[in-house]
Amino acid sequence: MALGRGECRLQKFRLKAGLTQVQLSDQLLKRFGLNVSDTLIGHLENNRRAMSIEILRAMSLIFKVPMDNFYTWPIE
Repeated sequence: MALGRGECRLQKFRLKAGLTQVQLSDQLLKRFGLNVSDTLIGHLENNRRAMSIEILRAMSLIFKVPMDNFYTWPIE
């Protein structure tokens, strides 16, 4: 059995909150001192990059969603 990171659900949470990628980038910088570009947010949303634990925790606090909910976690 292998554990893997599945689909990123960040875009779903961002759109539900009515935020653009730029607005989310600004919140990450202002609230947590994380310099995350809107380009990186796009890469995260499209599974081209994985979130660091710091970014994942900040997203969890911004959207009030448990960290586990940002990815599907398939068991293969």
